[in-house]
Amino acid sequence: MPELRPPERPLTDGIILLRAWRESDASGLAAVLNDSETERWTTTPQPYGPDDALQWFATHPEAWSTGRSAAMAVIEVSNERVVGSAELKVSDWSQQVGEVAYAVGSTDRGKGVATRAVELLSRWALGQVGLERLELFTHPENIASQRVAQKAGFVREGIARSARVMRGHRVDLVRFSLIRSDLPGRIVRGPFQSE
Repeated sequence: MPELRPPERPLTDGIILLRAWRESDASGLAAVLNDSETERWTTTPQPYGPDDALQWFATHPEAWSTGRSAAMAVIEVSNERVVGSAELKVSDWSQQVGEVAYAVGSTDRGKGVATRAVELLSRWALGQVGLERLELFTHPENIASQRVAQKAGFVREGIARSARVMRGHRVDLVRFSLIRSDLPGRIVRGPFQSE
């Protein structure tokens, strides 16, 4: 299994940047994830605090070195504040397929942050990492997340029935995909465009 290596420079579009997590980001991540919408749409434990973040950060070196996942902080460039989280997961390198996951804090939703983060992570995954296909899953009722996927260039493929366990119940998920050949005409949008 190939090793994932952080990009030489943070991934950025001038508005946000994606970089490896640092211990000093623990409070920022807790602020992003300790939220009722995060609880509703993800499997993130709630409440979520800085100690939870530090425990998760401690798993990153092995996850990167074994090629399983690459988790990155989403940082607002203008003030260096943590505004979200973005992660590439690769369960089977032989198929060159990865999964994109993300979360944005409540105060930064609706500002294009999620779309920008998904675009930056996807370009890196399909370009530098060398994957051929990315998948993104959303709860069928999470319309905002579905809009993010589509604005980032992902194509809706349908419903994956009984796809995951969330909060103790099996749920259907909407499956989206982006393939390497989708990228050439894609451009990252300009500043301050909303999701």
